[in-house]
Amino acid sequence: MGMVVTILAAQVPAEKWPEMTSMYQEGGKHKPPQLVQGFLVQNGEDPTRWQTVCIWQSPEALEEYRASGMPGGVQMFRSVGAEAIEEQFDVAHQMR
Repeated sequence: MGMVVTILAAQVPAEKWPEMTSMYQEGGKHKPPQLVQGFLVQNGEDPTRWQTVCIWQSPEALEEYRASGMPGGVQMFRSVGAEAIEEQFDVAHQMR
């Protein structure tokens, strides 16, 4: 099976943005081996809306990561007082 994309989305108060970006950068220093690439994105029209977009090697790799404890993205959002909603997608096609 192919890669999987997860998206965590939450509303983050403006005063928490520096803390959020700092935590994401720090977490990037300890990227899980199952993660191909990750992004922290902020909505241009509603800057309180933040998302993490993560590309995982496979569904099995994502499950292996989840089994290791609470996902870092969930922890990050919770630490700034936000509860994220998660969506998961199978990659149907990849542009190179």
